[in-house]
Amino acid sequence: MDPARVSERTHTVMGSCRRPGRIAAAWLCASLVPSLLPAPEPVLPGGGYRTIEVKDGGAIAGVVKAQPPAEPPKLLHVTKDVDHCGRRIDDETLLVSPEGFLKNAVVSIEDVAEGIAIDTTARPRLENRACRFQPHVLAAAVGQKIEIVNGDPILHNTHAKLDGKLTLFNVALPIQNQKIPKTIREPGLLSLQCDAGHLWMSGFVIAFDHPYFAVTDERGAFAIGRIPPGAYRVRAWHEKLGGQVLEVKVEPGTTSDLVFDRLVPASP
Repeated sequence: MDPARVSERTHTVMGSCRRPGRIAAAWLCASLVPSLLPAPEPVLPGGGYRTIEVKDGGAIAGVVKAQPPAEPPKLLHVTKDVDHCGRRIDDETLLVSPEGFLKNAVVSIEDVAEGIAIDTTARPRLENRACRFQPHVLAAAVGQKIEIVNGDPILHNTHAKLDGKLTLFNVALPIQNQKIPKTIREPGLLSLQCDAGHLWMSGFVIAFDHPYFAVTDERGAFAIGRIPPGAYRVRAWHEKLGGQVLEVKVEPGTTSDLVFDRLVPASP
C-alpha cells in the first residue's frame, strides 16, 4: 500500500475516533488503525548455513569448457512486437567461445556449512531489455532483493517458477524503466518466462542459501573468494550441457584452480 494513502486513511480514522459526539471505544480504534498498516514481510526460512568470521580464507578460480566447442548461436523467431524486437533474436541457451569456453554456467560450492555472511544489501538486477532477459542466467542468495526492470517501451511480464512448476513471482511491467523488487526467500532453480506473448524469452535465476557461487563470463571464467580453508565439492551447472562436480582443497591465503570440461546432462 502507498505510504501516503496509509497516512491519510489513518488520520481519517483517528479523527473520527476523537470527534465530539461520536461513540468511539478505544478498543475499536486500536483494532482499526493497525489493519490499515502494511503487513510485515514474512520471515525468511531458516537454513543450515552459519555465518562465521573467515580469517585467512582461500579462493577457487577457473574456467568451464564445452566438449566439443559448440556452433554459433541459433536464431529465435520473434512472433510479437516485431517493430521493437526485430524478427530474429540470438538464442542464448548455449554460448560458447571459439576456444570452447562456456558462458552462463553456474559454479557453486556444495553443502557448505559456514562462511562469510550473505550480503542482503546487494540488488542483483534482472532486465527485460531488447526482448530478452538480461542476464540470461542470474545467481542470487536468499535474503537478497532482485530488481526486475523493464528496459523496453513495450509490455513485459517476468514469471518465475521454482523447478519449472511453482510460481514464486509473476510481475507485469507495462512501463519502460519500471522497477519492481522481489525478495529471494528460498534456494532453488527458477525458470523465467514472459507471459506477455514473448514466447521466445527464457532465462534462469539460481538461488542459494550461502554466498559461494559465481556465473561464468564470455571467457568461461569464474572466481569465488573468502572461503574457509577445507575440503569441498564444487559443482558447475549449465542449462543445456548439464553438470560436473570436482573436489578441491582450499588452503589459507591461496587460490585453487579448477577446470570443468566434462559436463554431463542430467538423467531423465
